[in-house]
Amino acid sequence: MGLVYYGVSLAANDLGGEIYRDYILTSLVEFPAILLAIYLCNRCGRKKTIIGSTALASAACISVAFIPKDKGQGLVNLRVIVGMIGKLGIATSFDSIYTWSVELHPTVIRSQGMGFLQIAGRIGSASAPWVAKGLKSVHHAVPFLVMGVSSFIATALMLLLPETKGRSTAEAIEDRKDQGEYPETVFFNATHDRNLIVNPVDSEKDECTKL
Repeated sequence: MGLVYYGVSLAANDLGGEIYRDYILTSLVEFPAILLAIYLCNRCGRKKTIIGSTALASAACISVAFIPKDKGQGLVNLRVIVGMIGKLGIATSFDSIYTWSVELHPTVIRSQGMGFLQIAGRIGSASAPWVAKGLKSVHHAVPFLVMGVSSFIATALMLLLPETKGRSTAEAIEDRKDQGEYPETVFFNATHDRNLIVNPVDSEKDECTKL
């Protein structure tokens, strides 16, 4: 998601319009995206909001890849409009994903899960310049195709995750498993080995018992 979020911004000058105007537009679209994220997450739920906005970004990026930018001003304007729709979608998703991610992880692994997500997100963000600018040497449509396909894959994978709107956050992995939300293999069967997940409170009690 970080790849597409930053990649679309970096590729603003490849939409075919005026470079400064297009870059300003990709920045201004952040404001309605924030408002949409807040409204839709509360109204429709985290899962529907993020999946819908990511799918919108995927469709927009793939569409931009197939709209020529040297066939007249009309098509150039269309590329810019579709590109801004894509940025609106991925920005809405990007602004919502942290709320959903925090609520998805049980308390015992929330810090580890969020840390892993931050690392994965930064890898995607660091890859954005190579995709948005580097892949242009292959073909001018390749950067948007890569971002569109990446968004599509993310959308498909997120369908496997549960909705968290209106539900209390889980304290332990067993809470999610008991509700049938996670298969037995998720988290590498961490609940079968208590040494993998240590509750700080239980650890303190054990230490006091030993003393």
